[in-house]
Amino acid sequence: MSDYLNEMFKDLGGLEEFERKHIDSASNANTGNYYRSRAVSDIYLAKTYNKITDSLIKSNERISKSSEKHAKALNLATYAIAGFALVQVVIIIIDLFNLIPKQ
Repeated sequence: MSDYLNEMFKDLGGLEEFERKHIDSASNANTGNYYRSRAVSDIYLAKTYNKITDSLIKSNERISKSSEKHAKALNLATYAIAGFALVQVVIIIIDLFNLIPKQ
């Protein structure tokens, strides 16, 4: 059973000593293997949940960094568009008041 548990929990970082003790203490003469199976299942579920949560956190961090990079680029593009619009407004004002002599 120990080799089976080692193989089962290998991808989840193995079993800690307190988890092994919990699994071993879960079965006795009255309960058989039912509570032992339940203990294994609960620990497996908790470790899987932790692994998935860590994966989601890392993914969100990567997305956040990427999003921040793109936001800076969009901010720069917005300033460029506003600058060009300002130049156009200045040209229109100059043209309205005939400040540029026509040839």
